[in-house]
Amino acid sequence: MRNITIKIWNLVSQMFDDLIGRAEKTDNDELEKRAYELRDRIDKLRREYEMVNNLIKKNENKAIAEEE
Repeated sequence: MRNITIKIWNLVSQMFDDLIGRAEKTDNDELEKRAYELRDRIDKLRREYEMVNNLIKKNENKAIAEEE
């Protein structure tokens, strides 16, 4: 599951990098700004996802250890 999640995040990042490249070609500063903001929000979501995922794993491991 982790490998699939990483691939999804990589594809999403690549999609936004492509969007930024296309926005830069328009010479429209507002479009570039919005594209960078979107990518930054996606990066923040990815970091938050990883943090929550790690906390869930720790809790699961703790519960397993307590059962044993």
